[in-house]
Amino acid sequence: MMHTGVKTEQFIRILRNQGCRITPVVTSVVNYLFKTGMVRSAQELRDDVSGLLGYQVNLATMYRVLDRLLQCGIVCSMHKTDGIMRYYLCRNPQQGEHHHFICSSCMRVQEVPVCFSEGFSRYVEEKLHATVDSHFIQLEGLCASCRKL
Repeated sequence: MMHTGVKTEQFIRILRNQGCRITPVVTSVVNYLFKTGMVRSAQELRDDVSGLLGYQVNLATMYRVLDRLLQCGIVCSMHKTDGIMRYYLCRNPQQGEHHHFICSSCMRVQEVPVCFSEGFSRYVEEKLHATVDSHFIQLEGLCASCRKL
């Protein structure tokens, strides 16, 4: 089993501050996503975390854990046309508005420390006379390593 390192403690602290129970499954999911830096489905996470813990994690339990991590802003979800929800760790959950780049080949996630929504929001307000309450921008492509292959 992976141990919580100095860097993953920030995620555990955020969860505790929001009243989340820190179970072995919660800790293992956070540690696994932190260590791999990859996008995984709930089923893949269940299988991977079950292997780490040495016992089978129920899929319903995994979905509850992921839902809580989403609510706390620690995990983000990736939307694909195949309908399978995938999840990844937001390495800077307290950074404020920012985006993530996901490599469509290796599925590694990289932080993009800027938010592009200001221009979109301004357009919506000025041209459509509406307001933006939230936004979702998903950046996908090939990372530098995969482009070299």
